Amino acid sequence: MLKKKLRYKKRPKENILSTMCVIVSITLIVGVLASNLFLDNNTKSSKVNTVMPRVAENKKSTKKNDNPNEKDTMSITSDEKKDNSEKSSKKSEDKEQASETEKTKTTMASESVDLSGIIYPVESEEIIMDYSYNKEPVYSVTFEEYRSDHTGIDFSAKKGENVKAVFEGEVVKSYKDEKVGYTVIIRHSGNIYSVYSNLNKRGLAKKGDTVKKGDTIGEVSNSASYEIAEDYHVHFEMKQGKKYIDPKKYLK
Repeated sequence: MLKKKLRYKKRPKENILSTMCVIVSITLIVGVLASNLFLDNNTKSSKVNTVMPRVAENKKSTKKNDNPNEKDTMSITSDEKKDNSEKSSKKSEDKEQASETEKTKTTMASESVDLSGIIYPVESEEIIMDYSYNKEPVYSVTFEEYRSDHTGIDFSAKKGENVKAVFEGEVVKSYKDEKVGYTVIIRHSGNIYSVYSNLNKRGLAKKGDTVKKGDTIGEVSNSASYEIAEDYHVHFEMKQGKKYIDPKKYLK
């Protein structure tokens, strides 16, 4: 009986120990779980903090490329501007070509003008340098070479000799040319012009003068810097509008 009583008395102590062990175990388990939960939260927070800036940077870096067709659109716009510019340039060229065509028609129509009574600008008919514009080259004494840009005929003459108007008309220009010296330009009928150069400053016909065939419009000199090595002569040109023509076409 005594042993039974003793056993009965010891049981509450054992129960208390067991209960405490359980409580401690539960507390440890709860602590571990709480610790793990805290660590997980910190880890997630850390991940968020490190990832977010990258996402923001990516958004910033790709902001300009939100529209993948933006570059193509800009390229197309640039091409359209280029096409418009080319079209505008082509229209301008077409207008100029049409204008030139019209001028050519006018020039062709004026070729039938009767200038059969034309005379030589000086007494001599001797040519010391022939017309060579877009034709067979002629030798230039001044440049010491053959040239195909001589737009007139150089007629031999005496120093101070009177230069005559080859046909009636109006003086439209009287000036000094840097290449061919003092010059007089006379406009005739049919849009024909006669040009007299290498003249003396003295005695030049004036702009607006009306002249008849054979009237004196200047004197022979040596004012043409591009023909300075030649003997005294008159540099004589003829033009149809702005187009140079060979004076021999009318001088017969």
